[in-house]
Amino acid sequence: MSPDAPPSALRFSFIIPAYNRAGMILRAVRSVLASGRDDYEVIVIDDRSTDDTVAVVESLGDPRVRVLRQPVNRGVCAARNAGIDVARGRWLVMLDSDFELLPGGLDRLAARCDAAPDDVGNVATVCRWDNGPDTPIPTPTTSAVLDLPAYLRFISTLTVSEWFNCYRREVFATARFPGGRAYEASFHLAAAGRWRFWMCTDRVVLIHTDADNRITASAPRALARRQLRDAADGAGDADSVVRAWAPQLRQHAPSVLTHYESKQVMQHLLAGHRLEALDTFLRGSPSLRRSPRLAAFVALGLIGPEALAYAQSYVSDLLRRRRARADTLRGAALSPTVDQLRTFLTIAETLSFRSAARSLVVAPAVVSERVRQLEAVLGAPLFRRTTRSVALTPQGQALIPYARRAVEAMLDCAHAAGERLPAPRSELTLGVEAEAAARWIAPLLSRWARLRPDLTVHLHVADHDALHASLVRQQIDAAVLGPAVRDPRLLAVPLVGLSWRMVAAPSLLHRHALRVADDAASLTLLDRSAALPCLRPWLDAAPARLREVRFGRVLHLGSLAAIERVALEGGGATVLPSPMVARHLETGALKAVFAAVQPSTAQHFAARLDDPRRPLHEALSALLRESPWTG
Repeated sequence: MSPDAPPSALRFSFIIPAYNRAGMILRAVRSVLASGRDDYEVIVIDDRSTDDTVAVVESLGDPRVRVLRQPVNRGVCAARNAGIDVARGRWLVMLDSDFELLPGGLDRLAARCDAAPDDVGNVATVCRWDNGPDTPIPTPTTSAVLDLPAYLRFISTLTVSEWFNCYRREVFATARFPGGRAYEASFHLAAAGRWRFWMCTDRVVLIHTDADNRITASAPRALARRQLRDAADGAGDADSVVRAWAPQLRQHAPSVLTHYESKQVMQHLLAGHRLEALDTFLRGSPSLRRSPRLAAFVALGLIGPEALAYAQSYVSDLLRRRRARADTLRGAALSPTVDQLRTFLTIAETLSFRSAARSLVVAPAVVSERVRQLEAVLGAPLFRRTTRSVALTPQGQALIPYARRAVEAMLDCAHAAGERLPAPRSELTLGVEAEAAARWIAPLLSRWARLRPDLTVHLHVADHDALHASLVRQQIDAAVLGPAVRDPRLLAVPLVGLSWRMVAAPSLLHRHALRVADDAASLTLLDRSAALPCLRPWLDAAPARLREVRFGRVLHLGSLAAIERVALEGGGATVLPSPMVARHLETGALKAVFAAVQPSTAQHFAARLDDPRRPLHEALSALLRESPWTG
């Protein structure tokens, strides 16, 4: 990448390194594509995966998404550098393959970047996690622009230092991620040394922990092998940090200096560099030698790198399990909540988690999570569950009278205060196709939250067939589906119809007029797949003279967003929803073809017939009918 290149029309370049992430890479990429913006590119750098990661990304067929293939597996930092070299955006966003942009997240990030002073190099935001508290920890409550001393003091206060990074392009003129398998500590310090750091309180991404090959989820033996492989690069990176930043760290963040000196000792021991490790241990900060744990690891390292690697891996695994337990307790609160006790009592009466979910009007997963949190708080199992039955444990049986009294006491307190106890919140996962999610549903979420504060709606984005299958398998609660909903297991409620227009770029029509059916032979048709789901409804509604239209070439692009992009560039004619093309028709970027033909396809709100939450579904479908997709 040339940092001095002319300003790009692209605001963002998303840099996504990936190694064997075929099962989840689309979640990250589609979360960007669903943003509703067009000022970005997505660069996926495949680090020599052995699965179908590349094929999965390329199947999108979206011109905004590029795939780079590393010739050999070199690690995440080298992959990022490869993406940075070809990036064209003014801001480079480090989106890992297990990240997902939150709805509206890119708009919030863009607003911060627009407001950033010229000397801010990194617009950092808080990370949301699928299994624990937001990070960094402690989580900032106010946004702040930090110079180097303030940045060092800030990181010295953190117990968990994970945040989401969006870098100004010019940062990479003088700073790069480490070239080997070391992680990015030296890069972050180099960037903070030349540019100010803006820690913002916005939540832009959700980090998922469901990858089988996450480093933190590795079994101890696999983690030990990884540590031995990466030790030499890690030692070099730790050396460079201490060499370059020791005076500043000693002045502003002595605990951080001790951390990196400890890392020096450990990485040199794992790399087999005993003399370098001992020299750092003896000459470093006095607090190094006061650590019994580090002294024990040094003793093991002097025996050999393998002994240290396996010992450290098993200790790390034990500490990780303890932290997970502590996070569960923090997430569950220090005492049972009314919702947890209500849920427990409902299951105790029915001995069925599914029946309890129906009674409480929540998803089964919510019931299971409340029980898990209650058991974590109490430190005892409350139910014995098999695939066929649910039974109370002795601890669960003993809890029943106390739980009843606790709930009754809360009701009495609320009554005495003249207030009603809040009803349990309802949660619903709505499946929707990507373009409708970005341009129709996502903008409605804040309005729904105001109208129905008791209802939390989560979005699940997939194509029509995948949504149908997920709904039948009870993986989602409801879905917005097209006209062909003929499944006897589903209840389909019609929504406002969606009209379609055939369009093409004026530059294309100037070269190849499209006035009669025969003119199509010299043009390319842009559609989603070989089944021509965009063109078919248009042909069904067209007069007889146009039903025999045959295009000379058909290009399958997978998504409406990709079709829109290629059509605007003059790559072919297409049929798109009227709300998508209304603005382009007004500005002249696209021109209507055979304008009299505007078929309307019925959209349906679909849910399972056996789902007891019909009032909830009726309320949500009513909200959708009140706010049709109009562009």
